[in-house]
Amino acid sequence: MKNQNWFPCLFSNGICLFRINIFQYLLLTLVLLSATSDGSSRTCRFPKNNHNVFWTGGIVSGFIDFVNDDESRLKLERINAELIGEFVQVGKKINDSLPRNISRVKFHTERVLVHPIGTQGNFRVPYGTNSWPFRFQLGTNLPPSLNNNDPYMSSIHYFIHITFVRREWYNLNFESKCPIVVKHLSPSVNAQKVEAKDKNRKGIRMHAVLPENFVTAGNYFSFEVDFYNDKRSTLKIITATLIQNQQLNSEENNLFVLQKQVLQNTQDFKGKRFNGIFRMDVPHTAPAAFTYQLTSNYAKKHLAVNYYVLIEAHLPGFFTNINLILPITITNAMPKTNLRI
Repeated sequence: MKNQNWFPCLFSNGICLFRINIFQYLLLTLVLLSATSDGSSRTCRFPKNNHNVFWTGGIVSGFIDFVNDDESRLKLERINAELIGEFVQVGKKINDSLPRNISRVKFHTERVLVHPIGTQGNFRVPYGTNSWPFRFQLGTNLPPSLNNNDPYMSSIHYFIHITFVRREWYNLNFESKCPIVVKHLSPSVNAQKVEAKDKNRKGIRMHAVLPENFVTAGNYFSFEVDFYNDKRSTLKIITATLIQNQQLNSEENNLFVLQKQVLQNTQDFKGKRFNGIFRMDVPHTAPAAFTYQLTSNYAKKHLAVNYYVLIEAHLPGFFTNINLILPITITNAMPKTNLRI
């Protein structure tokens, strides 16, 4: 008797399990369809600045443009927005078979208010273009954006993360990221003269002078080089390189070349003495020198960014080159048309 009841019970349970699986499949299909049939686009617009560059202590304001191409009744429960500051650290290359380790630290999270005018709680999104304003103030102690073209250098990114919360629980939320560039308003500094000198094992000497050790990004600085070659050895070239130094936790140093140039009239120089005054342009995208404590729930990192000019005399032979280092401070100045509020 027990064996006779066993088959109907198994068959009945199988039917029940089959119905449950079908229900779960249909539910998952409904959720996926609702997520992929998104007839909308979302962008951020900054009409006041006409770009996404903002200064510490200043006001960030703009609009979220939501284009609804779906004629059905699209409803939102609310709009959440946050300003996120993220530090992306690229690890050292261990070997060719393993990729570089990339870690991300969210060191700054700040709520941003978005104002759908005339709405309370759930609201319907009309067909077509809808715009909602947002406005907030950047902190004065934020580090500047640190974006290099080198994918193996660490960087600092800022973006506004927007979540459009759907009313229906089975519909996935819409999300958008709007990147912004943060520039740090540098305090005024007193200019100082910086100089360095050295000689190689053959007695050839070089002396370099930086009359002012600070420069505003987008401008240029001048420097003077004296090369003393009593033995009239052939000088290959003298180069000048503007280098950004990223120092993490006072241990790891990452160097990034901003500018490099060969000094005029130094190639294959065979004279006894060479003297010249030169200039070097600083990219307007260079962030100001800074130090900052990057803190999150999982990590704490001390990041310092500074700059120096490397003057190098390239000479024939082994260990004969002469390297001079001139520290320089790069600052940022706010354009007069972009008044701070």
